[in-house]
Amino acid sequence: MMKILWIYPELPYPLTSGYLRGFHLFRLIGHRHAVTFLCLTKQKRVPPETVLALTQYAERIAIFRTCSAPKPKWFKMFALIPILSWRLQEFLNTRWAVKQMEKFVRNLLQQERLTLCFSMAVKLFPC
Repeated sequence: MMKILWIYPELPYPLTSGYLRGFHLFRLIGHRHAVTFLCLTKQKRVPPETVLALTQYAERIAIFRTCSAPKPKWFKMFALIPILSWRLQEFLNTRWAVKQMEKFVRNLLQQERLTLCFSMAVKLFPC
């Protein structure tokens, strides 16, 4: 049995979310191996059924929200330019969540020895 760190760009559940392939691959691997599942999400509140569906196949789950980053004090001056403030806020939120995920991974690697780190290709920042 392998110990796998799986990093995914978004919650792969509910199955109508567009991440069917990722969920089913996760399900198959989770049956045979110890998976630590990490993902980003734009959802403000993660439904309990999503967490329940994922915990069946993972040893550990960590969800990092890209909508809860603290705003810097200088951010208010960009509020007058709606498109710029929206894109800047999305960038800062994602950057903050990725930093939180990075801290989690560093701590995990200090505590455990993993066999494999698997990450799906993601587009983190809008163009």
